[in-house]
Amino acid sequence: MRTWVDASTVIALDAIGEVPLLRDLLGRVTLTSEVAAEVFQGRESEALNQARGTWVEIVPVSGNRSRWESLGLGRGEASLFLTPGTDRLVLDEVPARVVAESEGRSYVGLLGLLLAGVDAGINASDRARQVLRRLVQSGFRLAIDLYDEAMEELGKDR
Repeated sequence: MRTWVDASTVIALDAIGEVPLLRDLLGRVTLTSEVAAEVFQGRESEALNQARGTWVEIVPVSGNRSRWESLGLGRGEASLFLTPGTDRLVLDEVPARVVAESEGRSYVGLLGLLLAGVDAGINASDRARQVLRRLVQSGFRLAIDLYDEAMEELGKDR
């Protein structure tokens, strides 16, 4: 089973210098060619470039994306729904999550990954809180009530 990651997650973590956190939390991640085209545009960090082909795998998918694009998904997001249905998706955009739910796909968002990493002992809650703070400061969109709830959860003795 692969974990396919959307561009927004990779780009957001790369923007704050935390892309290795994906490796820590997931081990290996897979990007579709369309997602990779969004991620690797010449502005990515050296760390992300070095991860390409090692723990970041790029796998082309084929099929007709028009169904998902007609629902408002971008090319990269739509390509994620051409992956095997048993694989997990990392999605942060609401339209993609709605489609995943309607398709019965297993998915998690970046916030869910951070919380799961703390629960599994992979990441300290203080570090997860710091990453979450930095994500929001860098422009990562997150509803304020969700941010507050996550910060409270991460502040508990886990």
